[in-house]
Amino acid sequence: VVGNKIGEGDSFGAYIYAKKSIKIAMLFGVISGIVLFTATPFILSFFNIKQETYQAAVTAMQILSIIISFRFLNFMLIIGSFRAGGDTVFSAIIDVLFLWGIGIPLAFAGTIWWNLPIYIVIGLVGIEELFKSFFGSMRFKSKKWIINLTN
Repeated sequence: VVGNKIGEGDSFGAYIYAKKSIKIAMLFGVISGIVLFTATPFILSFFNIKQETYQAAVTAMQILSIIISFRFLNFMLIIGSFRAGGDTVFSAIIDVLFLWGIGIPLAFAGTIWWNLPIYIVIGLVGIEELFKSFFGSMRFKSKKWIINLTN
């Protein structure tokens, strides 16, 4: 829908559709996070695991439930808006830069150098999503992602 609106020359309409899509994605992200957070003990009850492993898994899943809202936002920003809007270069840069500049180095450092528990490493890797959200939101507000490729 966003790409079609841009192709029709309706940049404002594309921006409005993208903005609505982002709000819906954020709502679903928050709902998914709440469901995952509250359902974690139930989900883990199906597994026969040690208490220590159970506690680590609960903490890890609850951290993921917080990060998931930002993932939903980033998916809609990067894929639903920027790529649909013709801004594939920025989409690639933001994905690669923060994955290889933040996510992977923190995962490596957290596991190999710092020997942290898995739930802390998951939280560290989630920092990548915060950076993507921040810079993605700035790009979205600037409207520089709206590129009419039909001209």
